[in-house]
Amino acid sequence: LLFLDADMGLTAEGLIKLLSHNKDVMGAVVALKGENSYNTHGLLNTSGNLMSVVKVGTAVLLLSRKAVDSLISDATPYQPSSITRGVKADFNMYDVFGCGVVNGEYLSEDYWICNKLRNKGYDVFVDVSVETRHNGNYVFLYKGDL
Repeated sequence: LLFLDADMGLTAEGLIKLLSHNKDVMGAVVALKGENSYNTHGLLNTSGNLMSVVKVGTAVLLLSRKAVDSLISDATPYQPSSITRGVKADFNMYDVFGCGVVNGEYLSEDYWICNKLRNKGYDVFVDVSVETRHNGNYVFLYKGDL
């Protein structure tokens, strides 16, 4: 499952590089808008361009089928209602993306997912060599120099 925010730029080569790592949770470093910071936090380990981190935002994030199934395994299922754009469906949807305070820190939905996956035994990785573009009033670049 690829999360790619609409305001993100990622080359085909960058995506191929992320996929080639064959990791269950794999992201890319993204420069945050208006700040001199990035969407990754808590460096745990590094091996070349591959870094294990505590959390990464979903601006560019890949989850394996195994990781997605693991998230669904303990998520609350629900049936889409007529409020859901008038669609009646015979399948379950799952409440996977939470948010809230964990150990005194508010976690947005992307960091919440990283926390949940790490608690399930998954490592969260980023490839620091993948260049990204975060478009806004200006283009915020990450050029592989974290």
